[in-house]
Amino acid sequence: MQEELLFNHFIKKNAGNAEKKNYHSYKRTKNVTNATSTVKEEEENKDYHIKVIQTDNGKNLPAWLEMATLTYNHNHNHNNKKKNDPVPLLLTRNPLGILTSSEKNSSNNTTAATTSTTATTNTTNTSSSSSSSSSSSFQRHKGVVIVTKVHWAQSIQPLKRMLCTIHAAYNQFVHYDIVVFTTIPWTQQDMVSLAKVVFPASLTVALDGPPLQEQLKSLSKEEYKALRKRCHVVDNQEELTWFHHCEEENYGTRANLAYSWQSEFRAYHIWNHPALQKYKWMIWMDSDAICTKTWEKDPIQYMVDNNLTVLYDNFPAGLTKGLDFKEKMIKAYGYAICGIWEKDDGTWFTRTCREVDVAWVNHIHGFHHVTNLDVYRSDRHISFLKVMVGDYRFSRKWDDQLAVTVPAAFEAPERVWDMRKHNMTWNIRHNGEYDGKEKFKMKNPIAWWRTEGRLNWEAGRILCDECFDIKKV
Repeated sequence: MQEELLFNHFIKKNAGNAEKKNYHSYKRTKNVTNATSTVKEEEENKDYHIKVIQTDNGKNLPAWLEMATLTYNHNHNHNNKKKNDPVPLLLTRNPLGILTSSEKNSSNNTTAATTSTTATTNTTNTSSSSSSSSSSSFQRHKGVVIVTKVHWAQSIQPLKRMLCTIHAAYNQFVHYDIVVFTTIPWTQQDMVSLAKVVFPASLTVALDGPPLQEQLKSLSKEEYKALRKRCHVVDNQEELTWFHHCEEENYGTRANLAYSWQSEFRAYHIWNHPALQKYKWMIWMDSDAICTKTWEKDPIQYMVDNNLTVLYDNFPAGLTKGLDFKEKMIKAYGYAICGIWEKDDGTWFTRTCREVDVAWVNHIHGFHHVTNLDVYRSDRHISFLKVMVGDYRFSRKWDDQLAVTVPAAFEAPERVWDMRKHNMTWNIRHNGEYDGKEKFKMKNPIAWWRTEGRLNWEAGRILCDECFDIKKV
């Protein structure tokens, strides 16, 4: 048996160069892992092709972003393959995560999705067949992406569980692209391992920003000194790391720089990250969340049909209050809001602050929501998010939950919808609660899966047992 592995390597070296293509080959001798087994490469001298392309995309990329994005695209022509044939994979490295081959795969419309749906529906039991039947009518829309973030590949096991369960719950019907942001680069081996979990969706693992030391060099002397003080680093010879725990004035929670960076990244940098530029609708899921059932309704259809800004799973979850917050809103929008309330129909209304008021808003819970990226990228809201984050780096106070909430409130409160009040109850497990509401006792995800999760969800059992360390017989 053979695995066809095409390695496309996009490199931007010199601005202004016309596109150049060079084709090489290399010889590989090693064990090859596919979706069902590990096989020995039979032809040790088998040639595989490396396609090296130098591109000028018209943008001045920062040095850290060059060579930073790994994208796996799967060959969708797999319907006629034998059961035990290896899964062909296409690995692409490029600066932007925008690929011709990916676009071709994305253009495979509902025909491919329907084929997968039919096969899955036939294997599900009676209790889940009705929801699968509803799910099988989902329409695949353009410009949709499922997004999450980790610090490094050491988080791959909970990430696999999240991506596998959202595939079983929803993405098996529509095959939307997946983007995983990471702070520390991944190896090719980790990429292959995760790509097989999300097959046949296209997977991109993209760096979220420059290395820490490069970010620290961009700070002024005063800012750098203040950050070291926040992180209790007094030895001049000690370098700051992602795992130094730091405090903020008038904010009680301590957090390491890695966690604070993800908060800052999701609050401001994510919206215009090159890896998301071709998408309009973002399904965000925290990397440690776990879906527990097949989704009977399509959240993207709700977003498209109603031109929504946000569709959220839980509100309220957290609070920001203060005169400094009020000043930031006034600077960006010309006025401030003091309060957000959810109406009985699952939409919002807000109140404009009076001069004497201290601004406050509750937050949308950050573990799962669907957002209209075009709204958040607009000049009006990006201006606020830039002001909100400000020059105070690695902050937990001005975080991603606030960043999702405020632009939605200013844009159009009536286009912010609660999922449950619109007949979407997913029961997603995260941080000890279902959908941020009902608490559960069994915190260990593997123990829960063995004793409850897989027993109550046929599609999840079939597709995700291996991600929960249950070997198929």
